[in-house]
Amino acid sequence: SITADVCGREQLQLVLEHLHGAQPDQLAMYRGELEQQEGLVVQFEQQAGDTVFVPRGWAHAVTNVSDETIAVTGNYAPEHELEHVLDVMLSYGGIEYRQQWARRLGV
Repeated sequence: SITADVCGREQLQLVLEHLHGAQPDQLAMYRGELEQQEGLVVQFEQQAGDTVFVPRGWAHAVTNVSDETIAVTGNYAPEHELEHVLDVMLSYGGIEYRQQWARRLGV
């Protein structure tokens, strides 16, 4: 995914690939492990005008640091990856959610 900050500031945490598939709300569950091992989490502040690319498979969490933060985000999935994306959606919202998006995408 890509996120661009229009105004304000955000704190980003990117979890390296070994925790592939972790949901953002699961970061708290890994917090003890992440704090003990160097190099698992990339943490930084994104400011107005910054654009960040989050690699495929990297769990991430975003916290607004300033009271007024506006960011534009987007996700891209090439056609050959749609089945994988739909499987990830299954993990988020169950089979109905996956089927709904599969119908919309014509897969």
